[in-house]
Amino acid sequence: MSKIKILHVIAGMNTGGGEMMLYKLLCKIDNKKFDNIVVSMTDIGNIGEKIKSLGLRVEILGMKKGFKGFLSYSGLLKFKTIVKEYKPDIIQTWMYHADLFGLIIGKLYKIPVIWNIRCSNMELSFSTKIVVKLCSLLSKLPEAVIINSNSGKEYHKEIGYFPKKWKIIQNGFDIGKFQPNKNAKLLISEELKIRVDSILIGMIARFDPMKDHKNFLKAFSLIAKKYDNVYGILAGDGTDNKNPELNNIINELNIEDKIYMLGRRDDVNLLLSGIDILSSSSYGEGFSNSIGEAMACEIPCVVTDVGDSALIVGETGVVVPPKDHKALAEGLLKMIELGENRKNLGLMARKRIIDNWPIDKIVKKYEYLYESICAE
Repeated sequence: MSKIKILHVIAGMNTGGGEMMLYKLLCKIDNKKFDNIVVSMTDIGNIGEKIKSLGLRVEILGMKKGFKGFLSYSGLLKFKTIVKEYKPDIIQTWMYHADLFGLIIGKLYKIPVIWNIRCSNMELSFSTKIVVKLCSLLSKLPEAVIINSNSGKEYHKEIGYFPKKWKIIQNGFDIGKFQPNKNAKLLISEELKIRVDSILIGMIARFDPMKDHKNFLKAFSLIAKKYDNVYGILAGDGTDNKNPELNNIINELNIEDKIYMLGRRDDVNLLLSGIDILSSSSYGEGFSNSIGEAMACEIPCVVTDVGDSALIVGETGVVVPPKDHKALAEGLLKMIELGENRKNLGLMARKRIIDNWPIDKIVKKYEYLYESICAE
C-alpha cells in the first residue's frame, strides 16, 4: 500500500503548545505508513528548524501575521502550487488561521481537511476573533475537528462550532526525554549560584497575558516573605532580563534577588527535573504541556483551574482558582510544607502521565484518525 500523504499547515513555528505537538507527532509517526510535509504560513521559527532536522520537507509562505497577511495573494498562490505538486490525501491544519486557510484550498481541490484546535477560552485580537467567527460558521466543512481538551470542546461548542466529528486528542509527553534526573538539581543550583538545598519553584511558559506571570510573581512575593531559601525560576520565550514589563513587576514586588529569568531554554527537561515545584498560573489554557512535562519528571504541580489542568494533575497536585494570587500562594505554601512527601506526589504524577498521555499512545490516535478518513 502507498503511504498516506499528509500536508500540515500551521500559522507559524516559533515555540508554542501547538507547534510542539506537531513536532512531537512528526518525531513519532510511522514513516512506513505516512508521508508528511509542513507548510508554515509565516516563517520557519525554531520549531520549523527542528522539523527540518528530522529530514522532513518544510515550506514557508512568507505571509505577514494577522488577518491582513492572511489575505496575501502570493501566499495563497504558493500554497496552491505546493498542494498541486504534493497531492496530499489529507490537509491537517493547526490552529485558527491555518484552519481557515487550509479549508479554502482543501475545498478547492476536494482534499479532506482536518482542523486542530489547541486552546479553550482565549483572549484574542480583533482580527483573530473574525477568523474564529468564520471558522465557527464553516466548522461543518472539515472532515473532523481535533481538540486537545474537554474544556476546549465545550467552549467551542458554545461559540458556534458544529463539526461533523469532534475528536479529542490530548497532548502527549515523551516519558523517555522527560524523566527524573538525579543530577539536575545540583546542575541548576550551580548555574544559578545558590545552595542545592534551596527550594526552586518554576514557571515554564512563554510571556503571554494568558499565562499571567504577574499572578505568579505576586504569589511568590508572599512566599518570599516567609521563606528565605525559596527561589522562583521563569523560563520560556520573553522571560529574560530584556523584558521591561517583567522587570518592573519584579522590582515593584522587591523580589529581584529571588527571581531568575532564564528565557527560552533548549534543556527544559533538565530544568524541570531540577526544580522542586512547578506553578501554572494561567487564566486560559487548553491542555498544558509544561504541567505534563513536569509531572513526567516527577515534579508536583500547583495549577490554576483552567482548561484541563485539574484533570491532568488529578490527586497529584494542588488546584487553585485563576487570577487569585493569594490562593496561588496558599497552594504553593501547602506544597512547600509537604517537605519530603512531595516525592510521593512526584512518583504518582509520573505514573499518571505514563498511564494516560505517553506520546506513543497519542500519536496512535492521530494515525487511526488519518487512516479512517482515507478509508471513508
